[in-house]
Amino acid sequence: MLGSFHEKYGPPGWFGLILGLAACSDNTVPLTYAPTIAVIPTGPPNVAGVSVVDQRGEDDPTWLGAIRGGFGNPMKVLHTPGPLSDTVAQAFRDALKSRGLLAALGQGDVDLDVTIVKFESDQYVRREAQIRLTISLTRRSTGRQIYRDDVATDLEKGSAVSFETGAFGSVEKLRLVNQAALSQTIDEAVSRPGFLDAVRGGALPSA
Repeated sequence: MLGSFHEKYGPPGWFGLILGLAACSDNTVPLTYAPTIAVIPTGPPNVAGVSVVDQRGEDDPTWLGAIRGGFGNPMKVLHTPGPLSDTVAQAFRDALKSRGLLAALGQGDVDLDVTIVKFESDQYVRREAQIRLTISLTRRSTGRQIYRDDVATDLEKGSAVSFETGAFGSVEKLRLVNQAALSQTIDEAVSRPGFLDAVRGGALPSA
């Protein structure tokens, strides 16, 4: 019986190695906003609040992506520390603050609402991240939506020929691809002329 087991699966040492390589690990990774373009503070600080809704349909709101094996099986799973919606909201706040667009507590007349339509990240060989967001601005004083747009990023890094795959894939390198994709998406969203005109146009007259 033992002999037939060894004939089929090899020596116990190799069998243990195979099991170890096939095991799935969970990894909690932070994502922060890191500008991908030159940021020039312009103001006005009129964005009062940032709200993010996750519509990806994931059972786990912290799901970020996975490094996968040859059969598509997740071998190293990436999660955000809390719900992805919280991570995206903080990234937007940091981006707005760096541009002088985020108002102090209790001030500002524009609310930014963000919907996460898609945020997927995988590595088979290359590292990939795909993001789709819908953003809108609403004026608090009137309750009227003054801006709406969609923004998307498809980012791919790495070589088509790599030994850093499967069990040898780097969680940190995939995290950095996600961070770059998120930052690039936000930079595009808050730099569009229509967005900036809406924020400025929604400013309350100074007393």
